Amino acid sequence: NRDDEIGVLSKAFNHMGSVMSKSISQIGAEKHKVDVILEHITNGIMAFDTEQQLIHINPAAADMLDIDPGEVLEFDSFFKDINAGVCMAEFMYLDKYSSKIRDITYNGKHIRIYFVPFKMDNDKTAGVVCVLEDFTEQFNLEVARREFVAEVSHELKTPLFIIKTHTETLLNGYLDDKKMCKK
Repeated sequence: NRDDEIGVLSKAFNHMGSVMSKSISQIGAEKHKVDVILEHITNGIMAFDTEQQLIHINPAAADMLDIDPGEVLEFDSFFKDINAGVCMAEFMYLDKYSSKIRDITYNGKHIRIYFVPFKMDNDKTAGVVCVLEDFTEQFNLEVARREFVAEVSHELKTPLFIIKTHTETLLNGYLDDKKMCKK
């Protein structure tokens, strides 16, 4: 409560401290909100840094790919093991900021993986976010649909062939023969 320079400096520090405290609590709240969203989203989310180290994985991704939450993963070796056909160098050096999509089959599940590089403030790639979508049900429905269409098509060919044959017979001169027409 002094009126000299020390008092003014102390008030400035106190003000700075309260502003920083408020900012830190806002950042903490935002982080918590993002964590809750990532934890409850149904798609899998994985994030890797440029050193190829896993920096985040949500429960959906861990479940889809049977990964223990504390497991240490390296980008290149992990995606090579699951036959995704990508490496970190593609995002770091070749096609900067372009995303890639890969479909894999892993433990009987059909999974589509979207690889999206993210960057820092200086436009340098900071890592890659991987979004995993389990499309097993859609895949199985599409296979069943194709099989159904093939089966129906096959089953219709025989009656259509018979109708076509009889029609050609009638058109080839048997229209006058009433007994044959009726048959």
